[in-house]
Amino acid sequence: MTAIRLLVVDDSEPDAELLQRYLHKGGIDTDYHRVDTAETMLSALADSEWDLIVSDFSMPRFDGFMALSIAKQDPRNIPFMIVSGNITKAQAETAMGVGACHYVNKSDLSSLIPAINRQLIEHGCKHAQSSLANTDDTDVELRRLEKLVEERTRALNKVVKNLEHEIDARRQIETALVDATRRADTANRAKSEFLANMSHELRTPLNSIIGFTELLMLDTDNVESDDSKAIANKEKLSYILDSGWHLLSLINDILDLSRIEAGQALFEPSEISISSIIDSALNTLVDRIDKAELSIEIKINESLNLVRADERKLKQVLLNLIGNAVKFTPAGGKILVSAEPGTLAHYRGFSATEIQHLEVGTGQFIIFKIIDTGIGIEEQELAKLFQPFQQLDTTLTRHYEGSGLGLYLCRQLIELHSGFIRAESKTGIGSTFSFIIPNKLNQAQ
Repeated sequence: MTAIRLLVVDDSEPDAELLQRYLHKGGIDTDYHRVDTAETMLSALADSEWDLIVSDFSMPRFDGFMALSIAKQDPRNIPFMIVSGNITKAQAETAMGVGACHYVNKSDLSSLIPAINRQLIEHGCKHAQSSLANTDDTDVELRRLEKLVEERTRALNKVVKNLEHEIDARRQIETALVDATRRADTANRAKSEFLANMSHELRTPLNSIIGFTELLMLDTDNVESDDSKAIANKEKLSYILDSGWHLLSLINDILDLSRIEAGQALFEPSEISISSIIDSALNTLVDRIDKAELSIEIKINESLNLVRADERKLKQVLLNLIGNAVKFTPAGGKILVSAEPGTLAHYRGFSATEIQHLEVGTGQFIIFKIIDTGIGIEEQELAKLFQPFQQLDTTLTRHYEGSGLGLYLCRQLIELHSGFIRAESKTGIGSTFSFIIPNKLNQAQ
């Protein structure tokens, strides 16, 4: 294809080169010359033939209106286009009104190549009509015109092919993303099903181990104080029993998580006494609390009585959070379990982003808090909370046992209630775990 003769009016040589590269990529080869003043533009018009003039609008010593005025004085009526990043819509419309054939913003050149091809074809037709009216050499002019149309048609076809390739590539990417998402979903479901099946198969024999160990420990309750062998055996049995309960707790967590992630977790709300469910959780942990020599305080706002929630899941959250407080609070420490009414308007503990998914309703919520005077959590470690398999104590001794699933499970269970959970902590002072759920019972009233 013959290169078009392009006169570029621009004060920036890099911009002119970028324009030339963009046109070449789009199938238009150019033989361009750059000018940036009225004098150099007049000289270029006088010295050479040009197929197209492309002008910037705002330049230090020149502007698009002046360049357009000079171009319109040329009898050849060369197509004049404005390509600028500093032109308003009103200025562009004014330029179009006085003779510019097109304008394009530098931030979006997508319409430039089609516009150039269209203007070159139109200009070629006008030039041919003028030549036919003033010369008898019509065959030569017609052949020139036909050649010009063929060249522009090939250029347009090249642009169309490039666009088709780009569209095909995007479709392939979209198809690949859909397939990858489908495979990931399938793999996640398979993983959840596998964990559920394995957890069930492991839990059955583990229950037998725990049960028989408890029976054996009953046989050692009345051993003589000087029977060192029996005492040692009882201590070993207690290790087996503790490990069994720990493993069973881990398996139960995995089973619950697999059900939630597989979308199989049932939400079974009922009217629950707030004080009763807190007492039930504390009674389950009473031996651990006494052994740790901790004091417990319960503080429930007098306006609260019942909440509509899934009793088993809410109790599991309380067990995990209070259990963590017991685990990480030294002997002589204190734990406060509280429940208070709240609204999004006055409760400042949660950010707007954290609570944006809550069911707002009439704005009634219940806020549960578990506050301890334990070892605390370093600020940079807080971001790891509520993520699966995250344990903040990573020392070789690992003083505090745990699977790293408890808080992640709490988050999932609270979100089933359309709620949110968060933590605040200071090292050496203690931690506060808060979760907020809609008080749907009060809303209904």
